[in-house]
Amino acid sequence: KQAVMNNAISVLLLLVILIITIATSGSNVPLGATPPMGWNSWNQFQCNITEELILEIADHMILSGLRDVGYEYINLDDCWQGNQRNSDGDLIADPNTFPHGIKWLANQIHSKGLKLGLYSDIGYKTCQGRAGSYNHFEQDSKRLAYWEVDFIKMDFCSTTLDEKLNPKTYYTQMSKALNASGRDIFFSICEWGWESPETWAPEISNMWRISQDIYPQWQRIMEILDYSKPLYKYAGPGHWNDPDMIEVGVKGNIFNIPWMPETELTKRESESHFSLWCMLSSPLILGNDLRNIPTWVNDIIANHEIIEVNQDSLGKQGRMVESITKGISLSGYCLIGKCTNIEIWTKELENGEYAVVLFNRGDPTTETSSSFTKENITITWKNLSKPAAIAFQIKDIWEHEVLGIYTSNFTAVDVEPHAVRMLRFIPVLRK
Repeated sequence: KQAVMNNAISVLLLLVILIITIATSGSNVPLGATPPMGWNSWNQFQCNITEELILEIADHMILSGLRDVGYEYINLDDCWQGNQRNSDGDLIADPNTFPHGIKWLANQIHSKGLKLGLYSDIGYKTCQGRAGSYNHFEQDSKRLAYWEVDFIKMDFCSTTLDEKLNPKTYYTQMSKALNASGRDIFFSICEWGWESPETWAPEISNMWRISQDIYPQWQRIMEILDYSKPLYKYAGPGHWNDPDMIEVGVKGNIFNIPWMPETELTKRESESHFSLWCMLSSPLILGNDLRNIPTWVNDIIANHEIIEVNQDSLGKQGRMVESITKGISLSGYCLIGKCTNIEIWTKELENGEYAVVLFNRGDPTTETSSSFTKENITITWKNLSKPAAIAFQIKDIWEHEVLGIYTSNFTAVDVEPHAVRMLRFIPVLRK
């Protein structure tokens, strides 16, 4: 009888272990194991958003094929909410522009196989004067969970003096409230990189802004790229540096101020911007009007081979490994004759592969400067910290073309100013 009892206990223990294993399977996979992909309303629409517009954007994300290549979040930025809370102190949607409310909208978005994101502020008001979350972190987190929201961006306007001095403290309070809400909600911090969030945000959030706002101007794209260069070591699965949204196909204003000059990126600049943000393991959050984009814009943001670099499961952020400048220049502007300004970027991928960007940065403002011309750009295996004996098959992943097998270096010929050649290096086993 004792033997039977022992066997029964052993079987019971095995069953308990099996149940615990099944229940916790996947628990080691962090929320945001790869950079999030989606769309945000601010860059193109600012406060001019309605539930009808949001549903149209969601439909076009599907019709354009963007959902099929990984874009999934439909994120409402500022102005979805009312100016005041309700009598219970809860956030509410603006009844004029979102009359059915957020829970209804979330159900509509989820029914399309997409996810819904919202925006709030760590201060008492949002940047546009709507109700913020200060002193309401727990209440708002519960409300987000009730609405079945999947993503929250927390801005940094209308903050108290203590918040300005100690953003980590307040964002940590929001993080704990989200974790206690009973729902997995992707947490995006937006304090504009003021207090070095890369040093503390990875512990409490899934992504954090590294700079002030982006807008569709080449010079601004390059400024943010430079901010990102020393930050590669802080990114990884579940926590990402955020250089702000994708400006491909966005028509906007300098500084995002309506009365400032209108600006947009060229096709060449758009390919470079998208390539570099993918190398940075940046969140791929589109800022354009998906209802009205030309074919070339859709071709860029839907290029699955470029996206695969961004979504690589190893989760390493790419970095600049070499910068080559020639000529007499000041702040990037060529002063006399001809100048050179090129960069080599690498990103380690799973299975011993690499992504490489050979970048002719050129003039800070225009791609047609006579001082900067086409460049031949060479990468050697030294740039990869690999011995010359290793052979790589190299593929141009914009052109979807295998270029051949190379054993020590590769040269991209005639790279235009503001253009890139983006390559995938696949190790070749020798017999």
